[in-house]
Amino acid sequence: PSGATVVISPHTDQSTYATSYRYVAGQVLIEPAPVVITASPPRVSPTRTFTVVPFAEGSTRLTKKLLVQVKRLARLVKRGHYTQVLLTGHTDNVFTPAFDATLIAKRAQAVKTWLTRDLTALHVRKVAITIVTGFTVELVDSNTTAHQRALNRRVDATLKAS
Repeated sequence: PSGATVVISPHTDQSTYATSYRYVAGQVLIEPAPVVITASPPRVSPTRTFTVVPFAEGSTRLTKKLLVQVKRLARLVKRGHYTQVLLTGHTDNVFTPAFDATLIAKRAQAVKTWLTRDLTALHVRKVAITIVTGFTVELVDSNTTAHQRALNRRVDATLKAS
């Protein structure tokens, strides 16, 4: 028996068994080959920006159109496994600086409130949502026309994965 030849059938199963065998007092023990698990790091999504736009002039209310965008943002957070969302409010800068500062903070808070609800509905946990405080004017377009001003009335969400 110690000089016996072992044949694995079907041949395609050959890789699941060890290449050497041992003879023990009339028994042939055939043990499966050790399982090799190749670990791959989790896929990390790159930092991404998403914009919720346009808010009505002087308003913090989320219209149906804006609520749809916030739901889309929640799905993006889930799909990309993002763990951090930074919300920055913006305005078209037609009011006083004091009013604009309050307005952008309230816009970001409105988005945060609905984003939190939408993430909860999607069973997404452990996402830190932070409102970026401070007041700086960052226009994406001039304020010459109503359409251009509307593009400036927004909340930018910066998504990050840990």
